[in-house]
Amino acid sequence: MNRRKLAVSLVLALLIAALVARPAGARFDDVDSRWEWAQEGIDFLVERGVISGFPGEVFRPGWEVTRGQFIKMLSEICGFEPGESGRAFSDTSQHWAGPHVQAAVEQGVVRPEEYGANFEPDRPITRMEMARFTVRAVRGGAADAGGRRAEFTDTAHLAAEDQDYIAAASEWGIITGYPEGEFRPDRTASRAEAAVILFRMTAGEIARSTADLDELLPDSAEDAIAGHRLIYLGGNHFIAVSEEPGEGSMEVTIGLDAQMVEIPPAELAEEPTTGEFHHLRPDQLADFAQQHYPEGLYAVSYSLGALSSDHLSTPEQLSGAGAAVHRLQRLYPGRFDRTASHWIFELAPGHWIMWRRQAASGPDVFIAFSASQVQFSETCGDEAVLGQVILVDDAEILAFTEESDHGLYLIPDKVDTPQ
Repeated sequence: MNRRKLAVSLVLALLIAALVARPAGARFDDVDSRWEWAQEGIDFLVERGVISGFPGEVFRPGWEVTRGQFIKMLSEICGFEPGESGRAFSDTSQHWAGPHVQAAVEQGVVRPEEYGANFEPDRPITRMEMARFTVRAVRGGAADAGGRRAEFTDTAHLAAEDQDYIAAASEWGIITGYPEGEFRPDRTASRAEAAVILFRMTAGEIARSTADLDELLPDSAEDAIAGHRLIYLGGNHFIAVSEEPGEGSMEVTIGLDAQMVEIPPAELAEEPTTGEFHHLRPDQLADFAQQHYPEGLYAVSYSLGALSSDHLSTPEQLSGAGAAVHRLQRLYPGRFDRTASHWIFELAPGHWIMWRRQAASGPDVFIAFSASQVQFSETCGDEAVLGQVILVDDAEILAFTEESDHGLYLIPDKVDTPQ
């Protein structure tokens, strides 16, 4: 079967509070309608505990952000492990941001050669620096791609490397220019601007990493799982994500081809039960699916629970499955984690889906189950075979799961390509 392929001061704010409406969802008295453009970014950072307000329920959106503050926020969003203060810069050894600065150095986001002996963490950060740091974070600290030229009226004098950062940040929607066609690389940034930039960095990276998942079932089978978007995998497995929350909760279903994997009968639920595998016989499937899954399907569904955010917007370039996965990130930010190479989404304790943050050889997607939660009849050892189950006990892979005593079943797969 063919298949087609995530500075208004407090005093002024108090004086005019009765005249200026606060946008829906605002939680700070000084984040009113004039800062509505930053509301989503501020919520994003606050929900993750990355940034907080000040006494009196104020956020100070117009205050400048320092290098140390920005690097701390970026490092926490990216999940960088704090490093040993002062190793790269002498003036960060006793600074509160020192461990985060060192982590950013170790991840290739901050480069000591650009600053010399001192990082000056209390100095206001510039838009040029934010472009460098965010683009490097998205690239995973990899070498600069190069080749891009910034299309702004005030960037022609910049080095080719910096033009590449600006062009990439602009192209990816992380940092935009001004109506006059300027980028203003030396301009400093406010807390509101930093929140928006870090939100765009994360949302944009997930959007790009899910773009390859942006396909549906063929037209003849679009109603196979009504109200869901499907990520069809090359190994005949699939991930189905509900298009909209049902009764305040999103639904995700994983379907595994029973020709490729086997789960002992004793491990199966007799009836469909949230978080437990159920065997669907061929005669329980639609006609097209009976032909495609002659031995049936193992299916497990998850109800993800109450939404932790009310933001449903999705980048315009995404639709289908890519949009569905991106929406999961937006609605359930607390379930997302990341390694150096993969995004990780927790479906339930012991159950995850993982996909690559950037294009690379090897599997695009992993379906992962704790060996203490699910048992498979056969595995392919520790050799990655697309669509087949492997049992992994490598400590580095298991670091995010806390499942070192039992191991982790992984099913590596590729996103299905057009036929």
